[in-house]
Amino acid sequence: MPARAPVHRVPVANGIGLDADRRKIYNSSAWRYGTRPRILARDPICQIAVLCRGYGSSTEVDHVIPIQNGGDESDENLWGACHADHSRKTAMERRGAWVQPDPKATVRVATAPANLRKA
Repeated sequence: MPARAPVHRVPVANGIGLDADRRKIYNSSAWRYGTRPRILARDPICQIAVLCRGYGSSTEVDHVIPIQNGGDESDENLWGACHADHSRKTAMERRGAWVQPDPKATVRVATAPANLRKA
């Protein structure tokens, strides 16, 4: 009789991954029908504006300051982003190459193009 197949585990890059509590937040109806649509309505255009140059539609919600770096779930720490820029920012954060924008800046997008040159 063949040996039992190994259990597949999703690899986590640099120790960054969603724990059970975070998954509960993103799967909740409060996130799906409250927070996410509210942020996408507030930011219809990508706020990261690196790859899309500010012309992409926001389809995803991202943390300005990641939870791991002291960010929170408040509306001030969330912004709308296109898929390409959100993916790029997440990859750069995992490598440690993303420079956090100033959370007190009135125009947050102005800091993003500098990050494109660092990768």
